[in-house]
Amino acid sequence: MSKIITYTHKLVDPFNLAADEICIEDIARALAYTTRFSGHAGQYSVAEHSIRLSEMVEPRYKLQALLHDAAEAYMGDIASPLKDAIMIKGVGRDYPFSEIESDILEAVGMAFDIDMDLHITVHEGDRLLLHDEMRTLIGWGDGDIIPDIQCWEGHIAEEQFLDTFAHLRMDSESYA
Repeated sequence: MSKIITYTHKLVDPFNLAADEICIEDIARALAYTTRFSGHAGQYSVAEHSIRLSEMVEPRYKLQALLHDAAEAYMGDIASPLKDAIMIKGVGRDYPFSEIESDILEAVGMAFDIDMDLHITVHEGDRLLLHDEMRTLIGWGDGDIIPDIQCWEGHIAEEQFLDTFAHLRMDSESYA
């Protein structure tokens, strides 16, 4: 099987990722240095996007929103219109990109004891935020302008993501 090396020096197989191979430091690092819109919006990271989304949803879905793109830490980001069309060659069979993404999100959920079957408010918030980000960062579309997008440098986005995760984990204990 094909394996990747993570920030914390784990050698993992994205086709068969186990919950005990997942750590928040790897997710935070990868998402902090992965840009939205295939880089066309500049330095705006998936980590900053995820934090912003977590601030939009009701408390019991905040962790789910923060981690909704966590699979990208292990498989990279692909522009949304391509995700359903891409097949990845695996051992024994080809895998739809979206199937691998779902499997990784399931493992993320198991690692952090979070239901990663994304709630409708997370999906809707992500869609609304997408339009607002496109309008703000690229100047295209009919979304609202977001006045406080920071486009954090990678190390800041990583730190903010880890801090947000830690705070939400503490807060989530009251929703369990």
